Amino acid sequence: MYLWFIIVIHSFNSLLESQTEQHDFVCHHLYKSQVIKKQLVSVIWVIASVFIINCPLLPIIIIIALSATFLGFMILDETE
Repeated sequence: MYLWFIIVIHSFNSLLESQTEQHDFVCHHLYKSQVIKKQLVSVIWVIASVFIINCPLLPIIIIIALSATFLGFMILDETE
């Protein structure tokens, strides 16, 4: 079980690093508030994945994944 946890965290970190590298090539500047929101969504997904790993039942996985997706989009889509 710990091996899966390490694999998930490592793949999640490598995904974030690759997205950051791709974003740097586009030359967009993120405001501080956008960076904070992006980090918050990352934390939400890490917490959701830990719950999913600890309770691998399909209905629970669906509820947690949909809730995390909705919450992430809600946070990132806020307009100022």
